[in-house]
Amino acid sequence: MPDNPISIRSARKDEVDLLNKLAFQSKAHWGYDSVFMEQCIEALAVDPDAVRLEWVFVAENEHGKELGFAAILPLDDGHSYELSHLFVTEESMGKGIGRVLFREAVKRVSALGGSTIEILSDPGARPFYEKLGAVYIEDAPSDAIEGRSLPLLEYSF
Repeated sequence: MPDNPISIRSARKDEVDLLNKLAFQSKAHWGYDSVFMEQCIEALAVDPDAVRLEWVFVAENEHGKELGFAAILPLDDGHSYELSHLFVTEESMGKGIGRVLFREAVKRVSALGGSTIEILSDPGARPFYEKLGAVYIEDAPSDAIEGRSLPLLEYSF
């Protein structure tokens, strides 16, 4: 768990640009080159409608500084949701913030009547999700780069 208290709140429409920047910087932390990162911009972008619908939520410290965020989106079957985003600031990596955000996603999906979360994961994040109980399903097409496959995982509760 995090060393200092954090709180979770719904994202605000005036911070979409900040969240987009956080997602981009968090992804870039893993050493991807600039060409790769340019191809990811659209997939990393936070949907303002998802913010309006309160499907995007932010972890912040006791001083109101954003530590990370996550987003859930409903899938067509009525009981499954996609974890479309889960990113933490570089300073927050390894401090339990991602785990807190994932648990919040589960809580929110459950409150909406869902029982499954699908995760199209960066290959480097797959062990993180598996440690939390997600199960690898298959490799699936990337939502950002044509011809690239990513691990698709599922978390059921």
